[in-house]
Amino acid sequence: MSNAEAIIVSCGDTSKYLIGTSAGKGTVTYKRGRDGDLMFFECLNTAKEALTQQGFTSATLIMDNPYDEMIGEEASETSSHVISL
Repeated sequence: MSNAEAIIVSCGDTSKYLIGTSAGKGTVTYKRGRDGDLMFFECLNTAKEALTQQGFTSATLIMDNPYDEMIGEEASETSSHVISL
């Protein structure tokens, strides 16, 4: 694989996951289906499997939860962790 990094985003409000790649310039390209719509994965394992099939061995898991904003509080920081695939 090139210098691209794998990204998994946990969509906390829907219990689904997006996968994408980042080339280090702050831009993430998310996986899309044949129809051009974003592909959502129903569980973390299927998201990890899709990235493994692309040749990645690790990914940054980003967990973004809108709960604080929903109750009128200031948004808290996004949590991210590197995980093995």
